[in-house]
Amino acid sequence: MRFFLPLSSFTASFVIISALPGAASAQSVPAPIISEKPIAKGVRLLQTVLPEGTPGGPLMITVVEVNPKAEKGIHVDAALGGDIVWGTDPSLGRENVSALTARTGAVAGINASFFPFAGNPLGFHVQKGEMVIEPAGDRTVFYITKDGVPHFDVLTYRGTVSQGTDSIALDGLNRAPAAASAAKNEVVLYTPIFFPATLPSKGRFEVALRLTSGLPLRGDTDITGTVLRTGEDGKFSIEPNTVVLSGCGTGADYLRRVAGKVGAKMTVRMDMKTSDGKPFDLSQVREAVAGSTRLLAAGKNIAETSAGGVGGSFSTTQHPRSAVGVTADGKILLVLVDGRQKGISRGIGLVELAHRMQAMGCVDALNLDGGGSSALSVGGLIVNSPSGNVERPVASMLLVFAPPLDKDKAPKPSQVTLAAPTAKIIHVGDTVSVLTSPLPPQVALGSRDGIGYVTQADGRFHATHPGKGVIGWVMPGSKQPVQTIPITVVGAEAGNKEGFTPALTITADPANANHATLRIKIANYEGDALGSAVVTITVTGGKPDTATVTTDGKGAAQVGITWDAGSTPAGRSVTITSPGSRFVAATVK
Repeated sequence: MRFFLPLSSFTASFVIISALPGAASAQSVPAPIISEKPIAKGVRLLQTVLPEGTPGGPLMITVVEVNPKAEKGIHVDAALGGDIVWGTDPSLGRENVSALTARTGAVAGINASFFPFAGNPLGFHVQKGEMVIEPAGDRTVFYITKDGVPHFDVLTYRGTVSQGTDSIALDGLNRAPAAASAAKNEVVLYTPIFFPATLPSKGRFEVALRLTSGLPLRGDTDITGTVLRTGEDGKFSIEPNTVVLSGCGTGADYLRRVAGKVGAKMTVRMDMKTSDGKPFDLSQVREAVAGSTRLLAAGKNIAETSAGGVGGSFSTTQHPRSAVGVTADGKILLVLVDGRQKGISRGIGLVELAHRMQAMGCVDALNLDGGGSSALSVGGLIVNSPSGNVERPVASMLLVFAPPLDKDKAPKPSQVTLAAPTAKIIHVGDTVSVLTSPLPPQVALGSRDGIGYVTQADGRFHATHPGKGVIGWVMPGSKQPVQTIPITVVGAEAGNKEGFTPALTITADPANANHATLRIKIANYEGDALGSAVVTITVTGGKPDTATVTTDGKGAAQVGITWDAGSTPAGRSVTITSPGSRFVAATVK
C-alpha cells in the first residue's frame, strides 16, 4: 500500500478541516509538498510538507518505509548507542542517530526508546536475539520475531535466582541499582553489554558467575554458572563470558548466604507473559524496543486509551514525535513528525499522530521517544529538522538494512553536484539551493550539526540555527554520503524559545569579598539539558578562574570569579557565549 495519499485525497481532507469554525477557506489552503524516493531495495524515503497556511499550522512528516518481503536481506534491527547500555557521562551509553547509522552501514535509522541521562533504554530491549533489558511497567513493546514478522504487545516479566529449591526474585537486568536501604530489596543481573563494571552502591553484595550456559541471554531457559568471586559496594568488574548478580537488602542477604563462596552453583531464569497472560517465547524474538503509548491496534485508534505510563499534556501537546507502525501488508514505517519550530512544523499530539498513521496505511503503531530526541537519518545524514539546535545523542535506535538498488536504477555520482552559495551570507530563515544539476529522484539529501534541513522534493536547504555544519547527498543504499559541503549559518537565536537558554547565578564567597562562584545551567523551554557545551566566560570588573568551561550531562557548570580590587558591584558583570552558537548569550550582574 502506498504511504502517500493522492493529492485529491489530501485536498478532500483539507476541505473537511477548512469547514471548521474560524478555519481558512478550502481555496486558500496551500497544497502539500510530497516527495517519494527509493533509497534501497524495498526501502523508500517519503516526506510530506504541509506549508504555512495549512489549517492547524505547518507540519513536516518524514518516513522511511521498509518492505521486508521485497527481497532477502531487508530487515529492521534494534541497536544501542555506543554499543553499551550505561554511561557515566554523555559520551557513553548514547550516540547520535546519524553517527550510529553511518558507523553500522545502515540505510536509515530513527531514535527509539525513552532514556534517562545515563543512556540506558527504559523498557524491553533485544538485539540480534540477545535480551539486554527486561520489560518495564506497562510500556508497549515493538518486536520482530526470527521469521521477520513485527508485533506489538505489553509484556510482563518474572525472573528468579536459585540454588536448588532456595530461590529469590530477580528484579531486573542491566539497569541502575536501587539505593541500598531497608525499603529497597532487590537482585539485578548484569551482563558485559551493560558497562565494564557495576555502579558504585553502598551496602550491595555482588557475585560474578562463570556461565556454563546462557550467554548471550535468550530467555525462557535456565542460565547456570559457578561463583568466581564476590564483592561489596559495587564497582565490580563485568568480564567477558561472565555475569554479575548484585543485591541489596534481602537480596544481598540471600546472595551472601547461598553464593558467598567461590564455586557455589547458581541458576538464573527469566520468563515473560503476553498481555493476555499467555507464556511469551523470548527465544523467537530477534529485535525489540520499548515505546510508550500504543497508537493503533488492529486498525483502531487507541491513542487516548492505551497504556504506556503517559497521558495528560504529554499526549495532547504538539511535540516532535517519533513512531513505528506496521501496515496490513507487513511494511514497517519509521515515522518522524517535526515540531516546536515556528513556520516550519508545529508538532503533533498522539491522537492526531495515530490518525495520520492510519492514513499512511498502518494498522498497528507505537509512539517512541520524541521531543529533542527525534531524529531520522539516511546514510549518516539527518533528513528531518530536529527541534534543538544540535542532534541529541540517544540511548537506542531502530536501524534499517537492505541491499542497494540495482545499478541501472541508481544515479551515477557525476549526476549530482552540490556547491555552497557564494553570492550571499546564509542567515537563519534563509532558503537556498545548493544544487548545480537537476536532482535525480532516487537521491536523498540531508544535513548535520543542527544548522538546518533540506526538503526532499526540491533539494533546498532551509537555515534554522546559526553555526557551522554540512549538507550532502546519499547514493541509494550507500553507507556514507557521496558528497558533503560545509555551510555556515549566521543569525542570533535570541527570542527563539526552542533554543537553549542559560540560567546564571553568582554566589558571593563569605570568606573572601573579592571572590564569587558563577553557576551555569543551560536548557531549552522543555527542560532538556544542553550537555557537553563549551562556554566562553567574559568578566567585567574581574576575571574568571578559567576562560572556558564545559557543561556536564545535566547542562550545568561552574567557575570561580575574582573581582578587581577597585571594582564595585554596580560595575561587575559576567557574560557567557557559545563559540558554536549552541545557546543564547546571557549576562548576569
